Amino acid sequence: MKLRTLALLLAFCLLLGVPVLANNNWDEDWNDKEQWDDSDVEYQEGVGWDAEVLRTDVASRNPGEEDWFRRSELPDYAVNLYAALLLGSDVDSYGNLLIRDRNFRLAASNNAPPVGQTVEAVEETVYTDPAFYDGETVVSAPVTVEALLDESNNQIDPGIADKSVRYSSLVLGDLVRTSSFNGILVYKIKKTDNPNFDAELLAARDAIVESYHAFDRDHPEVFWLSGKSKVRIVTATTKSGDKKVQTAYLFFVLADDSGFSLRAENYNSAARIGEAAKLRDEAAEAILAPLKELDTLAQIKALNEWLTTHNEYNTTEDLSTIGYAPHRCLSALTGSVGTDGPVCDGYSRAFKLLCDRLGIPCLLENGFARSSAEHAGEYHMWNTVRMPDEKWYGVDVTWDDPKVPGVSGAVSGKENENFLLVGNKTEIQGLLFEESHKPTDQLTALTALDGTILSPTAYAGAVAEPEPELPFTDVKEENWFYPYVKFIYEKGIMSGTGEGIFAPNATTTRAQLVTMLYRLEGKPEVSDEAVFDDVPAGEWYSAPVTWANGKGIVTGYGDGTFGPHNTLTREQLALMLWRYADKPEGEGDLDQFADADKVDTWAADALRWCVGKGIITGKGGGILDPLGDANRAEIATMLMRFMQLED
Repeated sequence: MKLRTLALLLAFCLLLGVPVLANNNWDEDWNDKEQWDDSDVEYQEGVGWDAEVLRTDVASRNPGEEDWFRRSELPDYAVNLYAALLLGSDVDSYGNLLIRDRNFRLAASNNAPPVGQTVEAVEETVYTDPAFYDGETVVSAPVTVEALLDESNNQIDPGIADKSVRYSSLVLGDLVRTSSFNGILVYKIKKTDNPNFDAELLAARDAIVESYHAFDRDHPEVFWLSGKSKVRIVTATTKSGDKKVQTAYLFFVLADDSGFSLRAENYNSAARIGEAAKLRDEAAEAILAPLKELDTLAQIKALNEWLTTHNEYNTTEDLSTIGYAPHRCLSALTGSVGTDGPVCDGYSRAFKLLCDRLGIPCLLENGFARSSAEHAGEYHMWNTVRMPDEKWYGVDVTWDDPKVPGVSGAVSGKENENFLLVGNKTEIQGLLFEESHKPTDQLTALTALDGTILSPTAYAGAVAEPEPELPFTDVKEENWFYPYVKFIYEKGIMSGTGEGIFAPNATTTRAQLVTMLYRLEGKPEVSDEAVFDDVPAGEWYSAPVTWANGKGIVTGYGDGTFGPHNTLTREQLALMLWRYADKPEGEGDLDQFADADKVDTWAADALRWCVGKGIITGKGGGILDPLGDANRAEIATMLMRFMQLED
């Protein structure tokens, strides 16, 4: 590691000068001691970079051994890229590589192609971090880095910009600006007489991608990056004496003419970045100021409490449309709710930034996670933290701030510490943490912490109090309907039938379901006037039935009766939920069920909607059973699905 660091520092004495504008078109040498003007501001090029200064800066920004950078086995050229990004993310440091607007502006024109040089091929590889939803890439199942990379390879015809670059004059670290792309030359591989060329090229491409995303994981404070990276590979033939040599040049792209930019659209100028960086620092300081004298456990607890009580998980129905901001630290640091609220990586990045500033070793982890035994799983991000006992523990702030149906705003009353400083063998919601949170290295092939390194037990003093058991002797945690009954009971929608019994297999009456919907609505004030012949005033279900009739949820049998004590059928349940939801259009396919012909005409639209939304899924064997009775366990299940849909 010391040799690598020394090589890194020596490389940066050459690498990190401010680029010079060569021939007003593209930059060849970062070391020329010249000046140029940009927006009436004069810059001094590469004068007297001091290795001691570089060493101090690198050490201060990556102070520990607990980061993706040090846990990876990056080759030297990829290490150089990481450090260039790191040292170039500060407005006062090393050329402002990731901030300076000129680095992201394409040249207006190009040089004439050098004599004796030909460009044979140009290949682009775009890698999209699966944590970012861009409307096209939505990760709902585990994927490999190879799949994401290979599917995005793009062979393009060399243009005048590619042909204008004097490749034989380039050295590693040069920032090239053309009318087609701006990029840093990270590595070059000789193709002529090289039998290992293809393997070396693939390895170098992946190492460059890994270097960038290791940097992105280690430094959430650099919030203005887009979550995408692009490598441009130009294969060119140049003269070396009397011999022609074919070489592949690998550029890490900052911006190009396809609209790609390493910077997010929200932060497409240095001025915007500067304003947001000030907001970031002010928000972080306000959170951290009261915590600096506390011990580590108290600090971690306070961070979890602040983030969960000042934020609401993003409420946008389609997360593929939320854009960039909810995925970055600023959304959670500033306290955001509703459609501006953070998602898992927003919470996790904010938590890491705050831990970093407190000096608490913390990593970002990503993988395919499950919140409970019934949960199918989703792409997710969380944290691991090293405590004073030198052991690592899991933290999932996102899942400590659960969405609560019917409750909006930052404080739901259900914020908790269930996933705070837990161990591999800590059981939460029916799963061990090592089962629910499995790092899959989905982002890159880097060697990172995995679940086996975590402490097997939770950190002393951090174990959350167990949730109270349900008061029903006939509802056990191993029952398939347990989470649904628990959810509905805790929401006050359903209660037991008496003497500690829930009666999951008992049927439900029409009056009982109407009463449940009435509770869901918040028990609005209604008159006690009888609206059906068989619903007299003063009964426990009178007000609910009056309310439901006034809302058009129930209309009776047509003969002036409602049938409050009649057993509820599955299609009647679907009809009431559909009407409660204001009769939305349904897209479910009823023909997938063998008994679709048994659906009454008046219930067809309702069942299509319920099936399409996953509220009703059938009873197995391709049977919908529309005329069958709906028992209490099924009612709890369908109501929970309905309420989460409404939320």
